[in-house]
Amino acid sequence: MSTQHIFFYGTLMCSEVYEAITGKPLETKPATLCHFKIYSLQNRVYPGIIPSRDSEVKGQLASVDNKTLDLLDDFEGEEYTRTLVEATSSTGNIIKSWAYVLKESHHSLAEAEGWDYEKFLKVHLENYLL
Repeated sequence: MSTQHIFFYGTLMCSEVYEAITGKPLETKPATLCHFKIYSLQNRVYPGIIPSRDSEVKGQLASVDNKTLDLLDDFEGEEYTRTLVEATSSTGNIIKSWAYVLKESHHSLAEAEGWDYEKFLKVHLENYLL
């Protein structure tokens, strides 16, 4: 079974969310995605990323098999497109990986630069898992 890399920047960085979707434990390493910016989205507790020349997004890299990738595609839904990107690992290696990028048709949902992962964990995680 082949594995691929995927860059997580939002709710999927949370092991409880990832495991609820995939049934597998989450194993990640820190990474950065250049030329993207993370945004809070209107009336949602999860973020989106949009290409942006002079920005970067901190997140996590994971290895996944094709079945897991299919489950994640279903979870992310129609607001995002799975896009091949180049993430930089904490050791400086460039890793070709997938990332879920907010579709251009949904850019109007971006309301504020940034997204607070810690706030998501403290305020929204419990209800998000329901």
